[in-house]
Amino acid sequence: MLPGRTTAADRATATDRAVLTVLRDVITSAGMPGSAARAELIALLITIPGIFVLVPSLGGVGAAIVSAAAYSLSFGYLLFVCHRRFATPYSEFLLLRGSDVRWAMARVRGRRLGRRGLGG
Repeated sequence: MLPGRTTAADRATATDRAVLTVLRDVITSAGMPGSAARAELIALLITIPGIFVLVPSLGGVGAAIVSAAAYSLSFGYLLFVCHRRFATPYSEFLLLRGSDVRWAMARVRGRRLGRRGLGG
């Protein structure tokens, strides 16, 4: 990636990493750090051979493909674990609702006014 330039793959990978971080933290705080570690292992087991196979022939595009695949599979595993652990439909993890937006906007407004905290 060149400084100042981002591609769709860069943005997708950044989004995957952000979502993975949230799911990993949720599952770790729920007392299942082993599942978070397994998700990291999945990503590692995809990344290492993928880099050796795709980067020599595709360069940076190959690295982006490998990264997206690794993060996606790790995300899928963590999503499955969260779904089972919390007995919650997948849609609750994946779909943005109006109430989610209202909650986030209230937190942003509170920070602008100098209030602290992200609760309720």
